[in-house]
Amino acid sequence: MKILLGTNTLFGIENLEIQVVIAIVMAALWIVLIKKYPMKTDIRSLVLVAMFTIIATIASLYLSIRLPLFGVDSLRIGFAQILLAIGGACLSPGYAFLMGIVYDGLGLVLSPTTPFLGFTLNSVLACVIPSVWYRTKHPQNMMKIVDGLLVGITLFALCYLQLTPELKISDVLVEDQLRMFMSLFVVLVCVILIISLHFILKKWGTERAMQVTNWMFVVLMIEILIQFLSTPFWLQFLYGVPWQASLFLRVMKAAVMVPLNTIIGVVTLKALRFVK
Repeated sequence: MKILLGTNTLFGIENLEIQVVIAIVMAALWIVLIKKYPMKTDIRSLVLVAMFTIIATIASLYLSIRLPLFGVDSLRIGFAQILLAIGGACLSPGYAFLMGIVYDGLGLVLSPTTPFLGFTLNSVLACVIPSVWYRTKHPQNMMKIVDGLLVGITLFALCYLQLTPELKISDVLVEDQLRMFMSLFVVLVCVILIISLHFILKKWGTERAMQVTNWMFVVLMIEILIQFLSTPFWLQFLYGVPWQASLFLRVMKAAVMVPLNTIIGVVTLKALRFVK
């Protein structure tokens, strides 16, 4: 959403330029979504937007852990983003886009902070990615695609953890023992997730396996695009937070949150379909 602490150059020319670029990107995304997925007046969708926005905002304000590392609120552990993703899966892309905007604006009103459109774009993407994905024809080999993503992310994490010369978090050097522990933990999580997917396929059939696989794909894409790529870039651009150290924390976080968010999403979406 936003970062609590800023610098004296937060509203400088460079920031203004990148804010304009982000605004253009968001406007282009909105136009593409509206053209491909025309919006219709739908009371149910408006109710869902309001409901998930409020729930995600409460989760962000009161049910999340904020770690003020490097002098800023650089890492947040919580469930607001996955709640937005679940809401986005239930909405058409246009309404999902609006939900991301409303969520970010509501958070700014309830917890006044320095606004930055990069984090607004993150909220929008968290809503739009599942919305578009669940309205797109999926490839037949989704299981292999997700397996490949899991292996790819794991290999990237291993190379990053083992090959980065020095990793410091708030001037504290990350010891080799911690790097080795994290590497083993990441590999273990990857193996468990892949085995679980194929167990579900064998035990409960293709339909149940595809439900889990599709949602895990959404979770992985959100982690890659938002947690691994855009957020570390925004933090370094605004506050000089080293992306290497920020990424280390996010790798640790992802190893725990990807399985957890997968379970939460699958169970919640199944319940919502039952209610519908």
